[in-house]
Amino acid sequence: MQEAIVKSKNGIHARPASMIASLANQYSGEIALIKGEKSYNAKSIMSIMSMGLQENDLVKVEAKGDGAEAIELEIQKIINDIQE
Repeated sequence: MQEAIVKSKNGIHARPASMIASLANQYSGEIALIKGEKSYNAKSIMSIMSMGLQENDLVKVEAKGDGAEAIELEIQKIINDIQE
């Protein structure tokens, strides 16, 4: 499991959610984004948008399956790099 902090003043909106979901859908295993106690499907743009992620929110990335750590790190990087 990896952790990321949302740095964008606009939080996670449609474009970054689409980037995350697009990358997640290339992975054959399960991937979840976790905010607090709730888990969300990282392969679904709507699920990601429903998280309501705002600036400074902590997000955990959890993948299961082959290559889980690599995909977690890629998604963590996307979330950490969002500046818009």
